[in-house]
Amino acid sequence: PTKPPADPNRQQTLTEQLQVVVTGLIKRVVLLLAFVRAKQPARIREVLELVYTNKGQLDDDLVDSIVQPATDPAAADVFYRINHRTTPPLTINALLARLQAPLLLLWGLQDPWITPAKAEQVRALYPTAQLVGLQAGHCPHDDDPVGANAALLNWLKDLKD
Repeated sequence: PTKPPADPNRQQTLTEQLQVVVTGLIKRVVLLLAFVRAKQPARIREVLELVYTNKGQLDDDLVDSIVQPATDPAAADVFYRINHRTTPPLTINALLARLQAPLLLLWGLQDPWITPAKAEQVRALYPTAQLVGLQAGHCPHDDDPVGANAALLNWLKDLKD
């Protein structure tokens, strides 16, 4: 059985209003706890171990470069807002539909989060995109800087020609 559409003129009961407030508070607390865990240097290093293929690139400077922004007083609120959207997200489809420029996709072939299959989906949406797969993980520019720089320079040279 389907519910009839909600009446937009109906006033929320006190119980419903309280439920909205309590649910919002619970979400905020859960996301705050997630943020506190996520910004710990040991947790950051643990996550980087999952997404970098060149473990030699993982050093204290890299971890610190990620920890530092999380120390900003507004960082927890930004984390909350990113993870608790109240508006529909802007999709890659919508962005690519507006793009009118050359596009280079430097893709880590061992990226466990955004796999090479996703690169092919982007190319389907933007067929003129040039795809370069690198023997790297999620951060190919950092995981394989030599390969990424060579690919970028070749792409720029081809644009100029």
